[in-house]
Amino acid sequence: MKLRNLLLLVLSLFILSGCQSNQANKEVPSTYLDLTSGDFDIGDYWIRENKNEGEKYSLFFPDELAKRSLKGCAEVIFGINSEGELTGYKPVYSYPGEYVATAAGAHMMTFKWAPGVMNPNRRPILAKAYFTFEMENGSRNEAGFKENCERGSPTSN
Repeated sequence: MKLRNLLLLVLSLFILSGCQSNQANKEVPSTYLDLTSGDFDIGDYWIRENKNEGEKYSLFFPDELAKRSLKGCAEVIFGINSEGELTGYKPVYSYPGEYVATAAGAHMMTFKWAPGVMNPNRRPILAKAYFTFEMENGSRNEAGFKENCERGSPTSN
C-alpha cells in the first residue's frame, strides 16, 4: 500500500511540474504590442493569410440579423499570438445586439495570420477590427443602421 501511495505522489508531482513548464512558455496579453489606439496599420505587423482580393462577404452572418431582416455592425479588440493565431476577442461595440460582435469574433477565429514587414520576430499584438453586416435586399432597421454604423467605428469618432 505504501508503494502505491508513493507512486501516486510521484505521478502527481510529475504532472504538476509539466503544467508549470507549459505556463512559463505561454504568452500573456500584457506582453502584446498594443495597436488598439493611434494610427497603426495591422498589415505592417500581421497579414491575413489566404485573403481573397476585394473580399467582402462573411461566412458568419448573424442568424438573428438574417431572421429579423436587420443590418448590424460591431467593433472588437482581438489578440494575435506569435504563431499567427487569434487568441481571443472582446466586443467594444455591437449594434443592434451582442450577437453581432459574437458573429464577428467567430468569423475572425477562422483567420490565420503571417508576420508583416515590421514584425519579423512575430511579436504578438492587440488590435481592433470593425465589421458591418448588411442585407442585399434592404433591412427593417435602415435608419438605425445609418445612425449607429455608417459613420464607421463609433469608438473612433
